[in-house]
Amino acid sequence: MPPSVNHLHKTQSSEACDLVIVDQSLDGFLGHHHDYDMRTADAALLAGRRPIILSKYWGDAAVLADAKIMPSFRLDMWAISPGNAPWSNEDILQSNRQFHFDLVRAIDKTPIADGSVIFGHMITAKQLMGWAWFAQHAELARNVSLVLLLRYEPELYSSPLATRAFRKLEQLAGRRKIRLASDSAMLAEAYGRLTHIPVEVLPIPVRSLPEDLPTSLMERTAKPGKRPIRFGCFGNPRLDKGFLDVLSAITSIAPMASERPIEFVLQANDPGPGIEPALSTFIEDAPRNVRFLLSAMASNEYWSQLASVDVVILPYWSSVYALRTSGVFVEAVCAGKIVICSEGTWMASELGANGAGRLCREKDARSIVNAIADVVSAFDSLAHDAAAAAGRYRTFHNAGHFVARLCA
Repeated sequence: MPPSVNHLHKTQSSEACDLVIVDQSLDGFLGHHHDYDMRTADAALLAGRRPIILSKYWGDAAVLADAKIMPSFRLDMWAISPGNAPWSNEDILQSNRQFHFDLVRAIDKTPIADGSVIFGHMITAKQLMGWAWFAQHAELARNVSLVLLLRYEPELYSSPLATRAFRKLEQLAGRRKIRLASDSAMLAEAYGRLTHIPVEVLPIPVRSLPEDLPTSLMERTAKPGKRPIRFGCFGNPRLDKGFLDVLSAITSIAPMASERPIEFVLQANDPGPGIEPALSTFIEDAPRNVRFLLSAMASNEYWSQLASVDVVILPYWSSVYALRTSGVFVEAVCAGKIVICSEGTWMASELGANGAGRLCREKDARSIVNAIADVVSAFDSLAHDAAAAAGRYRTFHNAGHFVARLCA
């Protein structure tokens, strides 16, 4: 059954909101949803705004109880509509209808101030027409802006219904404030082939540094000597993130001599399809220098774990990440970490201009081993370069800058 209106309408006060963050996939700590949304809301509060987050209706009670969150959506962004084949035209149509229904109901129960921004950032072809219908029919003041951030490969917006949605948004843009955005300049350029609306590039709302990071970040960066070099792999493990190749690389490294001791921290909660058998086997006989994180982490715990490593390994597949961003990558560079990432990805282009590390070939454990060895050999120089790059990267990717651009 749909949620009752009384339960749905949970706001801290009757004061009108002026930043509505729509994230129908926010239901807990899994992924970067919670951190992204809360960093945005907290930065908005610091800027004098009144934010609210419209989340998935069901989920972690401790997360959804936050006064800034209003549970609103019955389906997350990837859900398959009942009775339909995944990503079929009917699935996409019904998903848009459900999304639109829940969005309208939530906005109708939310006081919206003049000059507000309604911001959606978890959007595929399954939600795009829902947003277009909302833009066409919502009874909002003309100075309320809709900002739709597209962050996925263009193929996920290529259905006939998505094409119609782009045309509708183009028609509406002349009489309503509609902005399209991305967090990748490469994606923004690719979206130019899908729509005539200009696609601006926004920062990623990384939490402020270094003031609110655990002190272990600075302490570990400053420690001299030959302490073990710690490599980390964060985010729930998936095939397209190269997790199985990381396991194979660690297995190959275990019997090898190294210039300096090395350690690994692997986030291993909520594995994606095709990961569980190999992961279970690896855990049973894992080398002693490997530590596993087996539960989804709240923001402070995640940042503490990131602070504890020296190098972040991101051997993502270019078939998914050629243009698409990685929140873990941006956070790693902002935290002054050395990064190993795959050739031909968005991260590789960013690393060349903004970070320090080594590239590897995707789906190639031996290449990861070689990159790890290179990092160990050049560690002191790379660590210095990574620390220098962090400050430059943080001037763009931070929550305050993000909110300022979002609400400009």
